[in-house]
Amino acid sequence: MYIGKRQGFTLVELVVVIIILGVLAVVAAPKFIGLSEDAIAATNTGTAGAMRSAIQLTRSKLMVEQGHIPDVGIVRGPDDSTTNDDIGLYKGYPECAVTSCGINGITRWTGCVGVFALIMEPNPFPVGANTCSGNNSNGDCRYSVAIEDNGVLNATGSTCLFTLEDDSRFQIRYNIADGSVITTEPSL
Repeated sequence: MYIGKRQGFTLVELVVVIIILGVLAVVAAPKFIGLSEDAIAATNTGTAGAMRSAIQLTRSKLMVEQGHIPDVGIVRGPDDSTTNDDIGLYKGYPECAVTSCGINGITRWTGCVGVFALIMEPNPFPVGANTCSGNNSNGDCRYSVAIEDNGVLNATGSTCLFTLEDDSRFQIRYNIADGSVITTEPSL
């Protein structure tokens, strides 16, 4: 009979512990792998929801101030001494920042960036950046902006296309003619 102090673990005990840890890793890892994509999808959906709310708040402000929603017009910003915070309308929906409007119903990327820089806080688009590709070293750009005309990318059109810079599968489309905000994201 051996009566000395036991030192350390046996090889069998170590192998059993390693096997248990391996099984736990195989079972638990898949549950955590998809979390970052779920977070990106939630951010995209949240931004689209904020856009919808901001559009409706702009329309509500018009109704309160003017008693109706005009087809074409201007929503005055909080600073009456400048037009830099005014929003141009088309069919009663925000089209552009007045300083960057195109022809009614046809916007440019600066109009898309400008209108949401005014109605959304914090601004999801850095002012003056139609695209962040190759220019996002400080990480301040969340979406790149383009214009679609009947589903085709163009210099001018009626739909603002916002593409998530971190993952281009996530997009938000804002149609300035009917105020619709639609998200595109992969099935998770």
